[in-house]
Amino acid sequence: MLADSSMRLTPSVIHGSAQHISLEQQLKVEALPVRYHGELGRLAKLFYVNLLFSLLTLGIYRFWGKTHIRRYVWSQFEVLGDRLEYLGTGRELLLGFLKTAAFVVVLIILRELLPELLDPTSLWGIAATLIGSAGFGLLFLAAQFAAQRYRLTRTSWRGIRGGMDGSAWAYAFRTGGLFVISALLAGLLIPWWRMMCLELRISASRLGTMRANLEPGRAICFWSFMLGSLLLGVANSAAGYVVIDLADKISDPRMTQALSIGLTLLSILVVLPFAFAPYVANVQHEVFNHLTLFDKHAGHLRFFSSVTAGGVFWQFFTAFVLLVPTLGLAFPVVMHRWLCFTASNLRIGGKLDAAALKQASDAIPRASEGLLEALDPGIL
Repeated sequence: MLADSSMRLTPSVIHGSAQHISLEQQLKVEALPVRYHGELGRLAKLFYVNLLFSLLTLGIYRFWGKTHIRRYVWSQFEVLGDRLEYLGTGRELLLGFLKTAAFVVVLIILRELLPELLDPTSLWGIAATLIGSAGFGLLFLAAQFAAQRYRLTRTSWRGIRGGMDGSAWAYAFRTGGLFVISALLAGLLIPWWRMMCLELRISASRLGTMRANLEPGRAICFWSFMLGSLLLGVANSAAGYVVIDLADKISDPRMTQALSIGLTLLSILVVLPFAFAPYVANVQHEVFNHLTLFDKHAGHLRFFSSVTAGGVFWQFFTAFVLLVPTLGLAFPVVMHRWLCFTASNLRIGGKLDAAALKQASDAIPRASEGLLEALDPGIL
């Protein structure tokens, strides 16, 4: 919730999209909304062209297609009167993927093939499986850190690029060890662990010389996740009981199977979004409402999120309704709706002397997000 005073906007900021704010002007921003100007038609065209050429080139074009989508999406976000700019290239994504492929192949051999050769039940076979699995986990965590650093260094606002400090592998070992502890406790600490991962990555980020700081609360996210898990468990148990009870009364096994599929889809469409919408909304509140950017010369910026659990539920529910019947072809619609929803619920306030905001002096990393591309390829 924002205080009444935070809703007062200066005239130059209210019309920021139409009236450019010069670098020399000191911005006094109070709850200025982030705006997304993207068009569904443009986004859908980029998506389907990417899909077609990726199929024709056996996935090679995907790196350039993803870059084109990012350039468009970034350029449609208006932050404090100016648009974002994406500076990455498809060639960087492809080379990063190829460099990482060797590591992935080694881990696959270690986890899948070597245990079979050594006897999966032997000590050496079990050790190879555990080492390979741990390697994949650490690689994925390092990939998240490295991918965020790459995207930030390829994101520019008013000519000032983002950046990230720290080591991806140090982050991976730290968060990986805590994940093992969470798993040993039956996964009860997973929501706490996920929030800690966000805190570490975001607090290592910056815009030029302005450093990010995130100090979120974790209790509300923990309890909303536990409540969502409980609701989903109860719903699945009830659905299983109904199927078992009706199986004795329905002689046709095909009818029983159809009923089981129908109840599963109902759980995905209604119960899953309903159960975890409060958790997702609470995570966004804790992240954005406790996130600041600060530089002793340029000033400070704060973020405010007004997202609600009802809004998140509707986004999730309509996403399932659109994606399942179309086999994912309606993804541009889902993506466009989510981008509009995110921007409409995000505001930025604070005090910024744009002339004092400087470019960071560190070198731009050459490596792309090849780790994440290899393990978790996505459209954006």
